[in-house]
Amino acid sequence: MCIRLFIALLSLKSYIRHRNLVKVRGFYWGEEEKLVIYDYVSGGNLAGAAYEKVGSSSCHTLSFEVRLKIAKGIAKGLSYIHEKKHVHGNMNPNNILLTSEMDPVISDFGLEWLISGKTNYACDKSRNDTIMCRDHLHRHHYQAPESLKTFKSNPKWDVYAFGIILLELFSGKGFSDKELAMWNTNLTIADMETNILRVTDQFITSMDMHGTKDSILRCFELGFSCASLVPHKRPSMKEALHVLEKIPSPS
Repeated sequence: MCIRLFIALLSLKSYIRHRNLVKVRGFYWGEEEKLVIYDYVSGGNLAGAAYEKVGSSSCHTLSFEVRLKIAKGIAKGLSYIHEKKHVHGNMNPNNILLTSEMDPVISDFGLEWLISGKTNYACDKSRNDTIMCRDHLHRHHYQAPESLKTFKSNPKWDVYAFGIILLELFSGKGFSDKELAMWNTNLTIADMETNILRVTDQFITSMDMHGTKDSILRCFELGFSCASLVPHKRPSMKEALHVLEKIPSPS
């Protein structure tokens, strides 16, 4: 990647400012390495805070209220990116940083494509967007299945990733493709509720469930909707945020 394109993309990242997006402060370009300077975010990332770790005996201590707060913040950040006619393209729990107040801050917006050397860019000036051409096609489970079939990024990719993140946020563990496929079968409402409560993080279900059960079900329903294998069936991030905003936090 040439330095002019590197600077242009970083300038774009600097222009997009939101309280749920990490701020870019500067960069370094060298032959051996390329660095991007962000604000420091003290709380680590979502992967370290909310998900089950192999060999770990410690229970999760994120309440439903905190998880809902995190979900809403992520949705706000992605909605803003999409509002500005851009796509994150690499959403996963490692790229969601947490402040000391447990507010989520989305990082690595375009960073993997920017410096990995695995992606070439072509800019369509007439549409003011970026077309991504991948040299190494491989998919992680936060990546929308259809993303490997086209060179042009789509906001629905971020929606899919958000759906998986939402499901994992409230289950407290990784959500595999196989598990997701099991939920894409025709289940009765009663079976859906039973199965959802079964996979909900035990730290949540061990607490007082008064007023929380319906909210949990709505969060999982939104997650499955966002993670639909059919892109046009996924809501927009604006619609997903609207659903989350209507879910009350436990008093």
